[in-house]
Amino acid sequence: MFHFKPPLPFMGSKIAMLKRVKEALHSMAFTQAIRKDTIFYDVFGGSGLLSHYIKQLYPQNEVIWNDFDNFKERLDNIEKTENLRFRLHNLCKDYSTKIKLPQEIIDKIKQILEQEQYLDLTTLSSYLCFAGNYAITKEQLFNNIKYHRIPAKPLNAKGYLRGVMRVSKDFKQLLEEIPQEEKDKQQAFLILDPPYLQTQKGNYRDFYTLKDFCLLVENIFKPYLFFSSKNSDILPFIDFYKKYNPVFEDYKIDKASLKIGGEDYMICSSTQTGLFDSL
Repeated sequence: MFHFKPPLPFMGSKIAMLKRVKEALHSMAFTQAIRKDTIFYDVFGGSGLLSHYIKQLYPQNEVIWNDFDNFKERLDNIEKTENLRFRLHNLCKDYSTKIKLPQEIIDKIKQILEQEQYLDLTTLSSYLCFAGNYAITKEQLFNNIKYHRIPAKPLNAKGYLRGVMRVSKDFKQLLEEIPQEEKDKQQAFLILDPPYLQTQKGNYRDFYTLKDFCLLVENIFKPYLFFSSKNSDILPFIDFYKKYNPVFEDYKIDKASLKIGGEDYMICSSTQTGLFDSL
């Protein structure tokens, strides 16, 4: 079953890039950069959306999802979150999503949440707080309940990440553990969606620094897909760095405009010549 977005909210998921990912991978498969023995390493796995999508495109290939942020815990508790969604939706459905909820409704929401042992703070923040305001503690959530955007559609994770192998490691450890033979044979394919410098680096479980970024680019090998953003100044960096490391030579780029503004970049490179042309 194809999922074109994560079953639960996750900041930074590549929803707007999926079509371009498919086109890039198909082009690389055409030139044998993707083979039957290719192993995809989703190094910054996040919500697992890219891992799930790639597994649907290439079901015979091994796909490794690095769940360093422990999204699995949220998926394992999706039935509890769905029960809360149903109750909160029934409570709030008669109130406009454009104005602040009455205080008595906010108090009832807090009473419902207080009864629960498990709270998916990210999902509940997307339902009850101002857009983009994600709580990391229950206290933060309670202090920021103002509006509601509770979907009427039930949560559904059926078939999500089926057939994908999960690991949970720091990205540096995962890259170090990829067998050299896989690299030499270009059997390992890197999917790289790191926290964006100057934008999203606070979303990684451990704070993602400029040093981490430099360690990442030192260890990149072809073939790969690398995601970044216009705000991260990635293109000037690559144009400078490729003088010292050929891994960024002959790269191709695609981009997607985001609803919240700005642009995401997808940088693609292999040792093969493909059909995926630079924009």
